Amino acid sequence: MLRENITFGKSGRECNDDTVYAKYKKQANKASKAAKLAEKEFERKIAKKYFKRLYKTFYAYARSKSRVKNSVGPLMDDNGSLASTDKEMEDPLNAFFCICIY
Repeated sequence: MLRENITFGKSGRECNDDTVYAKYKKQANKASKAAKLAEKEFERKIAKKYFKRLYKTFYAYARSKSRVKNSVGPLMDDNGSLASTDKEMEDPLNAFFCICIY
């Protein structure tokens, strides 16, 4: 179904005819729904089958779906120099938050 959508989509997106575009959108929505359904089924299978026996597979999949939070980047001191280490960034952040809180 997805491969059909790709081949039809090239002509469907470029065509100015409303009926062809409507067919393209219908097929694109159907392919998107099928992909989402397949992903849900895969997640159910992992949760049901692998959690008890092969828990490493489950946690590997869960870890791949989690988002990594970005750390605080280099900060500029009062002198205009960049602070890149944690210890150097501590002072400007502490000064800023002390002003905000009190």
